[in-house]
Amino acid sequence: MALAVPQKPACQVGFVVSGATARNPAPKIRTCVRVACPPMTSDGSPYSRFQRALKTRNLSIIRAAVAELPNVSLLDALSICVVIRERQPDAFERAAVRWLGRFATERPAVRLDAVAQAADAFARLRASAGASNAVDTLRGLCR
Repeated sequence: MALAVPQKPACQVGFVVSGATARNPAPKIRTCVRVACPPMTSDGSPYSRFQRALKTRNLSIIRAAVAELPNVSLLDALSICVVIRERQPDAFERAAVRWLGRFATERPAVRLDAVAQAADAFARLRASAGASNAVDTLRGLCR
């Protein structure tokens, strides 16, 4: 039987109260103080590290950066799919199908013709015929 270990919050906020004294009849002032916050690195936020990882086109770095994110938008997932097509063509079709599944489930008002249009764009992207136009089509569908 595993015991649950309580997790400490990433950042705690406390209040310091300065009160009036006999010598200083000033009113009490509440000041917000952050305690035990994780330090901000020079790398910036997880999302900015992810954006820099995309620019490297290195899938290992991208996957490490994605692991730090709470979620990945469809537009960012599309960017990852494009890198996968360039770097690991054998894995591209699986990534494209997964993106299509997310597109169909995350867009409540999506129509069948939009899913077909996205699938056609991924097919053109896979064949490298009109890849730039295909990516533009997919980005348009994300909005």
